[in-house]
Amino acid sequence: MILLIDEAHLLRPDALLSLKRIYEFEIGFKKLLSIILVGQDFLARQLKTNFNLTEVSQRVDLYEIGSLNGSLGAYVQHKLERAGCGGRELFDRSAYKAIGEHWDTPLMVNNVAAAAMMRAHDLGQKLVNSEVVKLVQGAY
Repeated sequence: MILLIDEAHLLRPDALLSLKRIYEFEIGFKKLLSIILVGQDFLARQLKTNFNLTEVSQRVDLYEIGSLNGSLGAYVQHKLERAGCGGRELFDRSAYKAIGEHWDTPLMVNNVAAAAMMRAHDLGQKLVNSEVVKLVQGAY
């Protein structure tokens, strides 16, 4: 059985310790439960630095999603294709550059790209360009 907890960075330290205790239940040598915690950077920092969570941090594998490392355009195109916009160009190069200058994590790129597409639509533009990105920049 797998327990998936999203927004795990909001869990208090005592809740994380309780999860560790639940994780330790076994039948024979087989764990009864796998636990996946999904959270923002604060969760990883807390597990690495909070002395009270040493028991937990010794029993977890941390996987951190870093920046898009120069593949922002390909990432946005992939997301657009999955949303059904296959092959349609909605962003020009200047938009990708403007987004990449300020944001490089998937969550922030998603938020800014969505806001920029809505703003471009409101302005009657077919393509998102750097000027449209600058218009939504203040909100993020």
